[in-house]
Amino acid sequence: MLFTIEETRKHLHGAVDNYFRLPNAALEHYAVAGEKAELPLPQLTVWRSWNGVSLPTETFPLSGRNESEWPLPLQFGFKNLTATRQFFDLLDSMELRFVVGMKRKDDEKFPSKEVYEWWIQFTYDLQNQGHLEVAMNFGMRPKRPHEQRTATISAEAGELERHGIPPIFFDHNTVFDWCLLLLICLYQVRC
Repeated sequence: MLFTIEETRKHLHGAVDNYFRLPNAALEHYAVAGEKAELPLPQLTVWRSWNGVSLPTETFPLSGRNESEWPLPLQFGFKNLTATRQFFDLLDSMELRFVVGMKRKDDEKFPSKEVYEWWIQFTYDLQNQGHLEVAMNFGMRPKRPHEQRTATISAEAGELERHGIPPIFFDHNTVFDWCLLLLICLYQVRC
């Protein structure tokens, strides 16, 4: 999929906006950053290099409320074309990472001690001859109260295999929520 710079901005901002709208759009109980489930903010990670030498990795936590949280060239309304072009020329890849909490259907309390975290990543890779390739990766793991957020994604995936996926209830609401999540993901990949 080929993206212009403006389409890349819209896709990144749209993904973050959709993340924060999820609790209002879904029928079941989902939690996002800023709610009582103590989930981390969405995070944008930027990898850049110059002549084969890697530049420092930059990480930007995104609350969805302030345009200044984004790197300057990714902010809407940023007009410095030279700085924008330089940013994209040095860019190897970007990654958006989200964590969504999901409550067990049989648990009356929310937020509960037993929240399952979905992690979702969109990777914007520019290392293929300057073409932007968007990939999505996701997984789920149980969240334990007050745990440290030091695990890598591969470690989280391994932990998920050890603990097993929680029971999924296929009633009408859950099927609808799965379809809605799939539509949101497909929309993000298509746009």
